[in-house]
Amino acid sequence: MNESFDFINNVFFTEKDNDISGTSQRDPLGLQPIWSFYGRQVINHLTTISTNIHGFREVLLCLSICNELNGIRKDLSYSDLILIFEQLFIYTSISKNKIEGILGADNGNARFIANNGNPEISHKQTILVREISLGYYGRYKTPLSTMGIIDNRSALVIDQEQIKKFYDEPRYLEILTAFKSFVNSSNKKFNNFKAKEALYEAVFGKFREGECHFWLDRLNEINGESKELMKVCYASTNNDSTPEILFTSLQSYKEVSNILKLEPFLRCLEEIFYKAMAAKNVSSIKVDNLNEHEKRFIEFCSIIDYNDSQLFNARIKYLKEKCSPLSETYIENVIKYHELVCQQKKSSVWVELDPAGRLQSFVNSEDVEIDINQWGRDYYLSSLKSIKAEIEEFSK
Repeated sequence: MNESFDFINNVFFTEKDNDISGTSQRDPLGLQPIWSFYGRQVINHLTTISTNIHGFREVLLCLSICNELNGIRKDLSYSDLILIFEQLFIYTSISKNKIEGILGADNGNARFIANNGNPEISHKQTILVREISLGYYGRYKTPLSTMGIIDNRSALVIDQEQIKKFYDEPRYLEILTAFKSFVNSSNKKFNNFKAKEALYEAVFGKFREGECHFWLDRLNEINGESKELMKVCYASTNNDSTPEILFTSLQSYKEVSNILKLEPFLRCLEEIFYKAMAAKNVSSIKVDNLNEHEKRFIEFCSIIDYNDSQLFNARIKYLKEKCSPLSETYIENVIKYHELVCQQKKSSVWVELDPAGRLQSFVNSEDVEIDINQWGRDYYLSSLKSIKAEIEEFSK
């Protein structure tokens, strides 16, 4: 692989980022791969962390600029250029008092103030922990790839001249020239970057000609084919939308009906699991709504879609075969499913069941109470709502 693109495994030690702490203690039932598979059939491309159109605009501009300057210095890789550009953008936003919704704004603002508004830019001492994977590039590269804008090596696969027009070509060239000068300079202080106004306007300004249609078309397409369901979801989404209400109104679509069968039973599994976490033994766990669990399980079992992931298929198969509320060992089997997931993830169990039916919890879950009548996941609807809100803002 070209060394300039080989940056995925780089690690940078910086200040603590509260946004990513505690990641080892999540998803004890391994439900994320399951619900996300079905969610992506309805809402294309988006993830739980790709929530702003300004993020898409920043990363596209960043990759375009860095692509033009790749190799400008032998001591700076493609990933180093991305990190420098991203920090310039974050500090530019902070300097414009645009902090809300900006990744790394807390750490960045603290550094900005501590350095009297002129912090040093470094590809080694980054604003975010592991910024190459958790910053703007890391969060938006997957959607940009599935949209067909970049390839799996983060190289652009669309016309660079088109990109320049989206950012207004004179403004684009101003940013390019200023970034090239900054990269080549020994002075890496923020104020040495001379295109702050142009960079801010490029990312947060009104859409330029053709730009809005470009993003909407890419959101609605998979492999060049326009998807009606995504268009309907986008058109139907508003501030008051909830996943349950929106998807119920679209249940005639098979992809949506699968979610309506899936989510209710996932909540049952979570109810059992967290009751087990708070109990001393299995015999003390009472399921007052067992009939509802049974109804939801039957609906869940009617879903027949599978994907190419052996892990995904194994979990679905286990749930259908072992985790039936009709079984006398329903509770025990949910706990065993949790143990299976932990083995697959190579992580420690949260709760352990011994042969005598005693339970030992290793994670504090006293505050977790599951209401099975409330959805626990939004299937990327929050991301879509946020994206739509910014698209409308930039279109005014």
